[in-house]
Amino acid sequence: MKQFDLEAAKAGAKVVTRDGRSVRIICFDAISQYPIKSLMKTERGTEELIGYRLDGVYCEGDQSIYDLFLAPVKKEGWMNVYPGFRNTAYATKAEADKEAAFNRISCVKVEWEE
Repeated sequence: MKQFDLEAAKAGAKVVTRDGRSVRIICFDAISQYPIKSLMKTERGTEELIGYRLDGVYCEGDQSIYDLFLAPVKKEGWMNVYPGFRNTAYATKAEADKEAAFNRISCVKVEWEE
């Protein structure tokens, strides 16, 4: 997971807790020591109102499972595999095929998180 980024969250980036729970931010400007107000999904499937500092920290002191992070973004692409290390990812298989060199071993779909 990526460190919490206030501007990215304001722009609509998906936010989760340290332990991966879904979070819906309600506001960023509550008049409080914890100006970010959000609804966090509980184990029972309900939502609980939680306040955070502007850096996404749940409370002072130790790390908490409730601290905020940007959710990882899943990406996929296609990669031409060559002998050695000359490998590049492409957005589509058609692109990978178009750019393939004569010594390509294979073309494989790859997935990763950023």
